[in-house]
Amino acid sequence: MKYILKFMVLELIACLLFFSSCDKYLDIVPDDGMATLESAFSMRSTAIRYLYTCYGFLTSEGNLDGDHGYITGDELWSIYDRRESEHIWSGNLFNIARGFQNVSNPYGDDWSGIYEGIRACNIFIEKVGEVPDLPEWEKQQWIAEVKFLKAWYHFHLMRKWGPIPLIKENLPINAPVESVRVYREPIDDCFDYIIELLDEAIPDLPLKVQSRDELGRITKPIAAAIKAKVSVFAASPLFNNNSEQASLVDNRGQRLFKTDKM
Repeated sequence: MKYILKFMVLELIACLLFFSSCDKYLDIVPDDGMATLESAFSMRSTAIRYLYTCYGFLTSEGNLDGDHGYITGDELWSIYDRRESEHIWSGNLFNIARGFQNVSNPYGDDWSGIYEGIRACNIFIEKVGEVPDLPEWEKQQWIAEVKFLKAWYHFHLMRKWGPIPLIKENLPINAPVESVRVYREPIDDCFDYIIELLDEAIPDLPLKVQSRDELGRITKPIAAAIKAKVSVFAASPLFNNNSEQASLVDNRGQRLFKTDKM
């Protein structure tokens, strides 16, 4: 009994020492109890995490249940009729092809999520210059990568929704309501802005990644290929001189699709 009691006392002391040391080790939150943008850009090792946050909003291109270009139309169908199709394709986007799209809760709606990604990109571009131990060449490369991502996110939204609001800079948290209610821009202005971002990004991007740790990062050939894709979309009848959308006008009287007849 004496030895058991002694063992329990020693075990209690060890636990107290362990948890007190762990408490100090895990105490990495700033004094105000909240992680801040200043701490995120206080050194290179934290800033690169924010860079990867900007990458974290990339969409699933080619995924049947994530890419709106595949199963939202009649190009791809199952051998079953509409009543049984849900047993074949369980993804939400297939409900658009089945005629179930709606206004109040639309399928494939990632509007707010993608704009969150654009906001993260704007924050990065604004703050990355404050990182003290980041070489100038690397800072320019990171900015170029984020400009590409910002262009891609706008392009992704355009393919789904047509004319969209262009968020070139983040609004301050105390912005008045009138400033927050942004308008959709004409489709030509949307394409011009995306091409502008890509043109700014391409010169500072590397030809290829420098190590396996950088696999998946944006390079010059990737950005040039996407610029070509964006240009093809801009020239297509879906967006260029689309007379079927000529009546699309906002409450300012701004036409969102221009045609040769106007």
